[in-house]
Amino acid sequence: MAQNHYQTINQAKFEIRADESVKRIEAHMLRDGDVLATGVSFIQASDNISAQHWYEFVNGLKVETNYPGMQGFGFTMMFKPHELASLEQKMRAQGNETFALKPAGVREQYSAILYLDPLNKRNQQAIGYDMYSNPTRKAAMDIARDSGKPALSGKVTLVQEIDIHKQAGVLLYTPLYQKDTDINSLQERRKGLIGFVYAPFRMDDLLNNTGAHTEDVDFKIYDGSDISDDTLMYDS
Repeated sequence: MAQNHYQTINQAKFEIRADESVKRIEAHMLRDGDVLATGVSFIQASDNISAQHWYEFVNGLKVETNYPGMQGFGFTMMFKPHELASLEQKMRAQGNETFALKPAGVREQYSAILYLDPLNKRNQQAIGYDMYSNPTRKAAMDIARDSGKPALSGKVTLVQEIDIHKQAGVLLYTPLYQKDTDINSLQERRKGLIGFVYAPFRMDDLLNNTGAHTEDVDFKIYDGSDISDDTLMYDS
């Protein structure tokens, strides 16, 4: 009887702690989604965005201090193959002399990361990357485009993973549509899409900064319902 009583108490404590951890993670991601919306407003309010403008905007947000766990704050643009040459020329004229789409190759639809700050050694690796070329990223981008709301990707390895120890990553996308355009229908949203304001996250860095991990509760996070090493995203 006494053993069952203490097991019941411990189970209740565990469930409370686990629920608290989940709520902290959810609150953290909702806050990050809200700040991405400010990036959308910034671009829509500007006639012409440059790398310097984006740097000044993100620097003012103090991402590293105010949004711990967020690897960067970026903008990726959607475009067609015939627009590639002019886009590369534009970016090189802004000072990024080596800007190029990656991976190379002919595809029906491109995206390219144009701006990503803070532009540290990790984030420099991602400039020009076509996230739409990756199925996992594409799935989240399509959901964000069609819903008009932020969407979180599944597990990926970020382009920024340049160390021997590579963390699992996820990306949060908020769609950017043409200004003063109706986006009430699915067709209008697809037609009016310009790109995405987005944030990459390294899972260890993110979860260690949410306060979700407590001394008396260990937990693992998997991508989807398949429990395996391939889907493991975080192990406290």
